[in-house]
Amino acid sequence: MIYTDRSHLVADTTKELHEFAEKVGLKRKWFQDHEDHPHYDITTRRMFNKIMAEENVKIVNSQALLVCSQFMKIQDLTGKMNDL
Repeated sequence: MIYTDRSHLVADTTKELHEFAEKVGLKRKWFQDHEDHPHYDITTRRMFNKIMAEENVKIVNSQALLVCSQFMKIQDLTGKMNDL
């Protein structure tokens, strides 16, 4: 699932986020790899509309987006631990 608060974009996993971002035309170098809130910024209405035209995108408030972002980070860490 992809989540947005209309300004930021996160997903259930970083892999899913990067794949979605590429699909809608966001460049990987635009990824904000903040330790507590990894995300892509949505900087234009045009990009927001393009994102919302896709399936599996849910609008959430900023607090919920932060929780989703932290969950994404945990999912990524859990996956890496399972690879060991």
